[in-house]
Amino acid sequence: MAKCCPACGQVVPPTVMLPRLRQRIYDYVAARPQGSPVNQIADYVYADDPDGGPENAAVCIRTQIYFINSKCLRALGLEIRGKSGPQGLYKLIAYEPTT
Repeated sequence: MAKCCPACGQVVPPTVMLPRLRQRIYDYVAARPQGSPVNQIADYVYADDPDGGPENAAVCIRTQIYFINSKCLRALGLEIRGKSGPQGLYKLIAYEPTT
């Protein structure tokens, strides 16, 4: 279901409608096919928050990504996936269900 560029093989991000916080996360990740670390995503998402966002913003971002995947993206054949750890990058990829 996911559309990929025939030249480079990267996922072509579809337009989706999500609640504001989740939309900001999706838009940020979708615009960066090379991937983004969770702290950069959090910095972008909470940039307008006068308090700087929640104390543990990385956990909040990971939780929101779970809901974006389960409630929206997997039905489109996509998901945001990242690797844990300080060097983990979150990317929009084609969804491959596990058996």
